[in-house]
Amino acid sequence: MQRIKPTLYLLLAFLFCTAPSALAQKGKTKTKAAAIELKLQLKPGKTYRMWMSTDQDITQDISGQKIVVNQLMGMGYRYEVQSVDAAGTATVKMTYDSVVIRSTTPMGGTEFNSGNPDTGTTAPGTEAYKAMLGAQFTMKLTKAGKVESITGVDEMMAKIMNELGANDPAQKAMVEQSLKKMISNEAMAETIERSMNIYPTTPVAVGDSWKHTMEVAIGMPMTVNTTYTLKSITNGVAELGVQSTVANNANAKPMEMMGMEMNYNLSGTQKGTMKVNVEDGWINTSSLKQNLFGTMSISGENIPDMLKNVPIAVQSTITIGAR
Repeated sequence: MQRIKPTLYLLLAFLFCTAPSALAQKGKTKTKAAAIELKLQLKPGKTYRMWMSTDQDITQDISGQKIVVNQLMGMGYRYEVQSVDAAGTATVKMTYDSVVIRSTTPMGGTEFNSGNPDTGTTAPGTEAYKAMLGAQFTMKLTKAGKVESITGVDEMMAKIMNELGANDPAQKAMVEQSLKKMISNEAMAETIERSMNIYPTTPVAVGDSWKHTMEVAIGMPMTVNTTYTLKSITNGVAELGVQSTVANNANAKPMEMMGMEMNYNLSGTQKGTMKVNVEDGWINTSSLKQNLFGTMSISGENIPDMLKNVPIAVQSTITIGAR
């Protein structure tokens, strides 16, 4: 079980970070004051590539002892636009085609780079990273950034389970049950919409702001209130300012993993900028700083008291770029 637990944790962390953002503008900007529409305008037959990395420092205070974990998780995605209907809804096949992982803990480190297959081949838990390579599913994305439907998630989970290689039937059933909570149609749709459901409902001009609220129920439950501001449009690139406040989502269920329940109570802030290509709405660059503070508690059989109310701080730098 010791090999599988970190595998699931890192898969979960990956899922929190997997859905890149996209913005689009319809038409050409004639003046800075002209109001524009922002929406997805993916091109049929085109393949979009994106790289997203999350560099985190996680500090936990367990019985007065500070435990610090640093992890870098980078994922490369390939989005193949199969078609776009008259309403602007795109059918997209999404594939995970590269991964870089570095993790440093008091117990040691783990490293894996799909571009260098020899890296991390003997490190426990690297099976999870290898299993993600080539995993794919198909989704329908509206021009508002909503997921209408997803297919192929069951096949993706079967691939991951097969490559993780859990041989014990009881252990395999427990791992599969945990994965189903993280890799399901509902979970993947929520993950994607966390980033893509960001568009204003009315046209906006430079200097205008709009707000979105996202209720996150999968994984670390939270309510994210974000204000976006259209700062400029220069040479076909739109720049957005992003500011968010994060609060605990008390209505969400605890995260279940390997027979345990994990409860998070986190709050904090996130801010940064995004630059997107106006023509098709694909993201050029994004840089966000996120600071979360609160507590984590674990419940289950034989869980020591010191893990039932653990102060935790998470500082993250999230970067996105087209490839």
